[in-house]
Amino acid sequence: MIIEERGESKLTVYGENLKTGVYTYSLIVDSKLIATKKMVKQ
Repeated sequence: MIIEERGESKLTVYGENLKTGVYTYSLIVDSKLIATKKMVKQ
């Protein structure tokens, strides 16, 4: 998902359609990797 606006933003992920597993997501700002985190769907 690309967020074009500057400033505070929010993205909600609804996981009911995801299969059980571990997903990773990353925050990239101005082409720089800021953080990568894991989300676990049980």
